[in-house]
Amino acid sequence: MHHIANTRFCVCLQVGENTLPNLTPLLTGRRVWTNEVPITDYTRDPFDPFPFLWKNFSHGGAATLYAEDLPSINTFNYLTRGFVKSPTDHYMRTFWLGVEKVEQIRNKLSPVLLYLENKSMKLPGGGSTLCYKDRPKHAVMIDYLKQFLTAYKNKRKFFFSFVAELCHEYPNFLSYGDEDILEFFKWLKSGGVLENAVLVFFSDHGSRIDQIRNTFVGRIEDRMPMMHVVVPDHIRTKHPSAVENLQLNLDRLTTPFDMHQTLVDVLNDNFEKPSTSFIGDSLRSLSLFQPVSTERSCLDAWVPENYCACYTSTPVNVSEGTLAQDLATVMIDGLNRKFENEPRCVKLTLNKITDVRLVTNGLQHASTENTGISFLQFFRPEEVTKLRYDITIETLPGRGAFEATYHVTSGSQILLLGDIVRINKYGNQSICITDKLLRPYCFCQDQIQN
Repeated sequence: MHHIANTRFCVCLQVGENTLPNLTPLLTGRRVWTNEVPITDYTRDPFDPFPFLWKNFSHGGAATLYAEDLPSINTFNYLTRGFVKSPTDHYMRTFWLGVEKVEQIRNKLSPVLLYLENKSMKLPGGGSTLCYKDRPKHAVMIDYLKQFLTAYKNKRKFFFSFVAELCHEYPNFLSYGDEDILEFFKWLKSGGVLENAVLVFFSDHGSRIDQIRNTFVGRIEDRMPMMHVVVPDHIRTKHPSAVENLQLNLDRLTTPFDMHQTLVDVLNDNFEKPSTSFIGDSLRSLSLFQPVSTERSCLDAWVPENYCACYTSTPVNVSEGTLAQDLATVMIDGLNRKFENEPRCVKLTLNKITDVRLVTNGLQHASTENTGISFLQFFRPEEVTKLRYDITIETLPGRGAFEATYHVTSGSQILLLGDIVRINKYGNQSICITDKLLRPYCFCQDQIQN
């Protein structure tokens, strides 16, 4: 597609573990599970008061759309309240709920059907569970987007679409969407839609619960989701420095916070004096129409340090000495403390130490209280010498895979940096509880027999 190669940037680090803590900064510029957002009880309070970007566009006279498939785990609905009122002018959730209702039996069999399809086995009744009738579900969403863009051809508009089902369970299915997405991009180009529009094509995070996640490359891929931006020719001509800076930032550290600030500038037609955003006296985000410093650290960018990809590491022999075992013991204790007040969750034990790596950089850190699974910490440098280790373990029951980052001081004190993160699927292991933050860790007592 013309100009994509000249206007993309990809060093966009995730700032949280899963979808909600990454899309919230993108769409609001705020951190979820903090006092920066107007709700505290996510099971009871709706997301309607959040300062979503589509509200800004709507106030500016734009038509708005929000489309996300797989309604059972939608970003703002999974174990949360969702919205009381339609968040945008056009909201596709109602359609997908209708599809689930019509195909109730097929949806219940979906895990089995997807497994068979992933093994290239013939499905009962033919077709794919990734299709609605004779159309791939992602293609149905693309049709919806085309209808929206056509209906508001001569009106300012903002649409946010998010495809999850295609590759949520099996990442290799992602290739099924290649041709349809390419065709959509060609349609946008040939139809003149991109002549006066900014296109952002992105992912919320990399593959975080599949086998590749247990490799060093997989850990980096998880932390560096895809992000591409295309700007129209008239912006390139009228504001060349802004586009040059966008290109300059290709290999510099950026975040969803920065993308949000960039879209604020798009909304305000502000390309000559790109904006910034502060939390108190601390710089939070930069519009990417200005150059990002090559000296920017994860601390500067508000990236929790155990999601920071700006380091090198070397493997540690887990069979030598007691360090690996000491780290694993501390990690198991930390896991069990999470649900010590939840009697329905059984105590976890160590099955094996999968990997230990020594991180060999000197990033700055700053400490804060941990208030959620994905609102992690920043630690400031201390006088005591510390070594930083990443460790991955497998627990029983359930064979849960967990990763964490620890500092080991010169006095052999082991300090957790950030939070312990689940890096494989847990299915119904934690079905006995509804706490969104605890579910990745809990193995329910009544699941032992199963």
